[in-house]
Amino acid sequence: MSVINTSALAGASGQAAGGDYQIERSLRFNGADSAYLNRTLDATGSGTTGTYSFWIKRSKLLDSGRIINVGNYSAGVGYPTFYIQWNGTNDRLIAYCYYNGDVLNLETDAQFRDTSAWYHVVFKVDTTQATNTNRAAFYVNGVEQTITATTWPDQNDNVLINLDTHPAYIGCRESLSQYLNGYLADLHFIDGQALAASDFGEYDDNNVWKPKKYDGTYGTNGFHLDFSDTSSDSALGTDSSGNSNDWTVNNLSAQEGQMFSTGTVSGAVHSSTTWSAAFDGSFSTGVFTYATNTSTLTLPRPVSWSSKFEIYALQYDGSFFVNGSDASPTWNTPATAAAWYDITSIVGTSGTLTSVGVSDVSANYVKLFAIRLDDTLLVNSTATQDVFRDSPTNGDPANDTGAGGELSGNYCVLNAAVPLQDDSLSDGNLKLIGNYSGLKYPGHVGTIAAPAGTGKWYWEIDIGSAPSYTMLGIVSASEYFDGRNGYAGSEYEGCTVYVGYNGTGYQNVGATVGTSYSALTAATLVGVMFDAGAGTFKLSYNGVEQSTIFTGIPTNKSFAPFITHYGENLTYTFNFGQRPFAYNPPSGYKCLCTANLPDPTIEDPSKHFDVKTFPANNGSQSISLGFSPDLVWTKSRDHSYEGQIFDKVRGNNQEMSPNAVRIDRTLANSLTFDSSGFTMPSTNNNANYTPSNGGGVGWAWEGGDLVTNSAYSQSQTWSDSLTSSTGFRGSEPATSTFDGSTSTTCSAVGSGIVTYTSPVTVSSSETIRVYVNGGTTNVSVNGGSDQAVSAGSFVTLQFDNPSTTPFTLAFQRPGGADTGVKAIEIGGKVLVDAGVIPVGSLNGSVYNQDKNWSGYTKTGSYPGGATWSEAFNGDLADGVYTNTNVTGTLTIDVADRPTWSSKIRIYGIRYGSALIKINGTDVSSSVSNSVGWYDLSSTLGLSGTLESFEIDNPGGNYSKINAVELDGRLLVDTSVTMTNVPSIATTVSANPSAGLSIIKFRGNATDNATVATGLNAPPEFVIQKGLTIANYWAVYHAGYTHPHTRLNLTDQAETSSNYWKSFSSALITLPGAGSTLNNVNNDGEDYIAYCFSPVEGYSAVGSYTGSTGGAFVYTGFKTRWLMIKAVSQSGSWVMYDTARDPGNSGENWLYANSASDEQPAATYEVYTTSNGFRTAGTSAENNGNGVTYIYAAFAEHPFKTARAR
Repeated sequence: MSVINTSALAGASGQAAGGDYQIERSLRFNGADSAYLNRTLDATGSGTTGTYSFWIKRSKLLDSGRIINVGNYSAGVGYPTFYIQWNGTNDRLIAYCYYNGDVLNLETDAQFRDTSAWYHVVFKVDTTQATNTNRAAFYVNGVEQTITATTWPDQNDNVLINLDTHPAYIGCRESLSQYLNGYLADLHFIDGQALAASDFGEYDDNNVWKPKKYDGTYGTNGFHLDFSDTSSDSALGTDSSGNSNDWTVNNLSAQEGQMFSTGTVSGAVHSSTTWSAAFDGSFSTGVFTYATNTSTLTLPRPVSWSSKFEIYALQYDGSFFVNGSDASPTWNTPATAAAWYDITSIVGTSGTLTSVGVSDVSANYVKLFAIRLDDTLLVNSTATQDVFRDSPTNGDPANDTGAGGELSGNYCVLNAAVPLQDDSLSDGNLKLIGNYSGLKYPGHVGTIAAPAGTGKWYWEIDIGSAPSYTMLGIVSASEYFDGRNGYAGSEYEGCTVYVGYNGTGYQNVGATVGTSYSALTAATLVGVMFDAGAGTFKLSYNGVEQSTIFTGIPTNKSFAPFITHYGENLTYTFNFGQRPFAYNPPSGYKCLCTANLPDPTIEDPSKHFDVKTFPANNGSQSISLGFSPDLVWTKSRDHSYEGQIFDKVRGNNQEMSPNAVRIDRTLANSLTFDSSGFTMPSTNNNANYTPSNGGGVGWAWEGGDLVTNSAYSQSQTWSDSLTSSTGFRGSEPATSTFDGSTSTTCSAVGSGIVTYTSPVTVSSSETIRVYVNGGTTNVSVNGGSDQAVSAGSFVTLQFDNPSTTPFTLAFQRPGGADTGVKAIEIGGKVLVDAGVIPVGSLNGSVYNQDKNWSGYTKTGSYPGGATWSEAFNGDLADGVYTNTNVTGTLTIDVADRPTWSSKIRIYGIRYGSALIKINGTDVSSSVSNSVGWYDLSSTLGLSGTLESFEIDNPGGNYSKINAVELDGRLLVDTSVTMTNVPSIATTVSANPSAGLSIIKFRGNATDNATVATGLNAPPEFVIQKGLTIANYWAVYHAGYTHPHTRLNLTDQAETSSNYWKSFSSALITLPGAGSTLNNVNNDGEDYIAYCFSPVEGYSAVGSYTGSTGGAFVYTGFKTRWLMIKAVSQSGSWVMYDTARDPGNSGENWLYANSASDEQPAATYEVYTTSNGFRTAGTSAENNGNGVTYIYAAFAEHPFKTARAR
């Protein structure tokens, strides 16, 4: 049973912007409780016209739960009934009316399979309309739904939405069956008007559908249930429309019950009574002690008061105690009858009651009949509270003090999309019911992941009986969830505590495990405290905080609540803050709901990525987007035409096909880019030129701007203004003059004249310098006299004919040798083409060479070649370590100490009990016996000043530091000459906030050559193709141990030396020369690469393993586009998007590696949700049992604001 309150104000992304309409409460219906509302219509309303509007959060799929029911099909005499319900076989919405036969029968084409967020549903009917399809409609999240199974009502039919003298139900059918499982909020019925969804909702600035206050009239039988009155159970059915059309409440509770008397008792009571007599509400028996004894009841959970504390008691002699202190009032004398006593002045006007006690003196006792706090009687009750704060509107996080039940938002529940195996969920997916039948450790996870590195999160789990083998913890959101056997820390990535066995912690994320807890031996309410910012995790038992069991949990990963068990037929009831917590968490801990999630980096993904379908009309058509795209991939849907990829870096009409190895080609009349979209031509385009009724789809990304560096002049693509009278050699084009390097040159064939015609005005006050190639070259300025310029350095030119426009430079090398120009400098800045990142221009962002870091005060002795200089020489293969049984230190001078503001890492290794200290803090436990990078930010802080190092070597088990990095910059001694980065000039268009860059470069076959990305995080998904060489499409994907594969082939993944060597936030490191088909750095060949770095709430890359029961993958957003590839075996690159499949059937697939048309096979089924996607088919292309798959996904909306799919 449930009710949820949503009274917050501000919030990101339009769910609850300041001044927006707030849904105050929602009501949870739990089918197992037979929860429903009912009333009998006592007035005649319209039978032809009306509107229902409600918000609903589903709890159970493939469930025929009835939402609205009017009439009584069981009554005979025509069996009159109208209802709205879910189809229990396919999760579609149904509206149905029967009266001596079908009058209306509508079913949506769309399937609604999301239990993690809220739907807004509007059903309207007006049978007076002349056209049958205008007589009824469903809207979901503001979108009118396509109807499949149909019986349209005849004109002027009575569809029984108002049936006076007949019963109406919410949450079940008239036979008290088909109970609803889910949450309802803001339920309206408008009698006599057929309204649109826009009367109850609207889109915000980020294209999120949000509630809107309905200001119209309701009609005779109209009502509005907002569930705002929680003063009693019956008040939940109060109609707030002003019509007083109230509903009777059945098996729904406004308050959480507690069995007060089941707490711990110390000291015996009289044999004729028990402590339950003080909490039975009868005032008849009472509890008392005998024979000079004191009995104390410690409540199972504390309860607070804020104004008044009263007891109903009878006193002969003796005392009454509150929280261990005597709270006896001035008793009435003589003690002839029980009476109410106000003891507020004794115990205080507010407080928390943890225990009560009574005593007697020589058989003269105090008899306690009842306790009343703030006018509320404490009575034993097993009722489950149905008043929560789960809501479709995000409230103001400032409203969350940590007590629970305060802040509105979409709350975490257990994820019903994860296969449950033999377990089951109920109570709005807040209760897990274990059902052990041979399965070992089925994993269950929450619907919300705590975001990486931010927030302190608290939730509670009421374990109904003493657990034996129950494990609680957190699991990495990058995992896949198929209900498989295992626990976080072993089969799942994360941390868990064995609360029911030995209290031991288990982890596999690099965290440190603390002292084991005592195993639970009784029913216990467990509080979970996860500090994502500090990387710590601990539990409390019945409000008693335990020690921290995990430290050093990675702060760069998101983690979700996790539970598993082995052999437990127990119930676990969760509270993520939807209702008040039983125990107040420590200061700063918050509820796990969308309102508390940080505002997403990208609030409206459609401004950076979108999918558009378009008809094939054999004519030019403009496709409008919310942005100017830089990368567009098109594909015909109904014909076997190649897909086509276009990008702005290569330019309009430059086309490549992802299923072909051919070089980049100019394709006349192909796609062109617009300021707000792209244009499909009338001919020669596979997605647009279709001889029949087919259509196409375009996937479009916004790739940002061409990068610039103020150290250079990059306002133009200067190479467009450089010409040669004899043409340029293919390996030395015009672009080589404007790449910022004096190591490359353009070359005109023979003694051709190279002419630079400036596209901008050049002032005679500006100094002109040029750098030529080869030997002496004659250069004229603005047609003036030749000036002999020597090669090998920049030479200043005389500025001739200053009034001449446009400004020109003419170069010619005499004697028949190629004319070459390496660089041009005007006004003190070298001309570099827009978007080019020159060779060496990133040195300062990759290296910190401000000081000789190894030259400061040192102690200890070291083997040869292992001194402190080895830690600061820029070579990860070298490092510092001490002689055996020696401690070594390095202390940086105070004035020279560098700082970090986001991250500190070391590259190194540690054996046995060896020590590593930084700034005096022991970080040894964060470094293992495997050489690599170790992030120390969770231990040393996200910001700080680097002061000192300490390492040792006890008995030959040494610690070694190979490198130190602060905020992505490697500390390298000033005396060391480092390789330039990038080592290849790279043309880059980048949108770092959206994690996409498009890079173009010329290979040089040099091992460990680097190209720039323009991103601020390492790319985890890269697609690269040779432009001048017919080679395979190379793909890097960080989600699999063998990260390399090919976009145009079905081969399984591999690890190959022909592919990239490493990735950082700024650079990609390339291999040397390799095979023509596979290599990504052949000498003199041009390449294009699309680099994607995941952005939380917008894009995700990862992997999962196929399963017979399917798997759920958490992305943290409502998925718009998805690409999947089998990597442990061969398989196609299959692509899915919700523009082609608005009904969420998950069956409309296209291939990247094939020209095949769209495949609607049900065996491919993958459906999307507001927080990820779920495999549901049987095809080996995306869900072969035991097969590993990689995926890339882009968002429609971040989960913080997403509506249910």
